[in-house]
Amino acid sequence: GATQRIGVGVYGISFGSGTHTSARGLDDYEEGTWSPTLGGGSTTGSVAYSSQLGYYVKIGQLVYCYFDINVSSASGMAGESILSLPVTSINANVYGAFVPWDCDSAFFDSGKLASGYVYPDSAYLKLYQTDGTTGHNIGNTWKVNNTGRISGSVTYLTAT
Repeated sequence: GATQRIGVGVYGISFGSGTHTSARGLDDYEEGTWSPTLGGGSTTGSVAYSSQLGYYVKIGQLVYCYFDINVSSASGMAGESILSLPVTSINANVYGAFVPWDCDSAFFDSGKLASGYVYPDSAYLKLYQTDGTTGHNIGNTWKVNNTGRISGSVTYLTAT
């Protein structure tokens, strides 16, 4: 038709018709890998892995991550359980929810489910337990210093 649907210019690829501005431009695309790590929020501790896999795609401000780690030994961690991410999140209360795929039950209490979210202005995922009815239960973090598999995905926003 006669209506412009896409444009290419100084702001990258812009969608729709009208003036192309930086707010409408897709000027950033990145994909890569990282080695996700598990730690304690107040004391990192010592962790050994039999495998660490992390893959991410960043399009503009949107980051999608998939990770799969196997913890073979862990000791000395304290505080809330955190898992590293490849890109720092935006400094706003726009939490990215963790979608667990396979999480060893050694990391959380009987009758609880894996939960977590990306905290503002951080490069880590806070891991929590939930009973399925009351959200992420702040203060009810995963057990640290245990072994097993953690895999899942998270989508969140970054500042750049």
